[in-house]
Amino acid sequence: MIAKAQGVIWYKSALFIKKKLGDIFDSIIEEGRQIRFKAKVEFHEIFGLKFSIEDIEPSYTLGNLEMQRQKTIEKLKNENLLYKNQNTILPKAIKNIAVISSTKAAGYQDFISHIENNPYNYRFNIEFYDSSMQGNSVSKDLINNLNKILQNISHFDCVVIIRGGGSKMDLSYFDNYDISKNVAEFPIPVITGIGHDIDKNIIELVAHSPLKTPIAVADYIIRYNMEFEAQILNNLNLILNNAMNIIKNKEGELDILKTYILNQSVSRL
Repeated sequence: MIAKAQGVIWYKSALFIKKKLGDIFDSIIEEGRQIRFKAKVEFHEIFGLKFSIEDIEPSYTLGNLEMQRQKTIEKLKNENLLYKNQNTILPKAIKNIAVISSTKAAGYQDFISHIENNPYNYRFNIEFYDSSMQGNSVSKDLINNLNKILQNISHFDCVVIIRGGGSKMDLSYFDNYDISKNVAEFPIPVITGIGHDIDKNIIELVAHSPLKTPIAVADYIIRYNMEFEAQILNNLNLILNNAMNIIKNKEGELDILKTYILNQSVSRL
């Protein structure tokens, strides 16, 4: 090591910056972020150079994230991956679901409650895969869980990835190229319910069915099965109607035959 310099945010400065940035404060100062800041430069003979950060410009970090996002989209487009997962096919009815989420995520509980207490009494086999939904470990956890599901791919009809809400900064972890590539290339449909923002993150762009919230994902699956049940009931009604028409026609033929037999019998006698 040739040289080093400390960067610190003192308590009063942190309060000021947090009030200015609001909900994105924690995401802005996470490890690995590129930031532009205003600082007081101090030098101590023993402790060396120190930057006492007094203010942070969030537009710089957000601008870098958007630039990286566009590069990732272009790369996926050039590799013909943007619509690959959309071409996978859901079965006639969804029964077995692999869910990737965090046990701490309120969205996961909303999804489970909504799908298990559906008004049609549909029953699902749900297997849960715990994953970080925020922070630098999102990419690693999601890809590891997708690989685990891949090992038992025949057991599942689809994969559901849910988080539920968050700021644009919080959801930027789902703009990661490696995650998006794995989702795009996954052999069965991936359904997402990541957040509420108007702009889709990249994992939603490549997913089979991107929904806004975990509850919307549950509604989508229930409605999908309801449409299948409606087709079955419609086919049942068609069979019953056709059967009744055949029976009526045959009854008419039997009445004619009965009259013919009686007339012939009398005539012969």
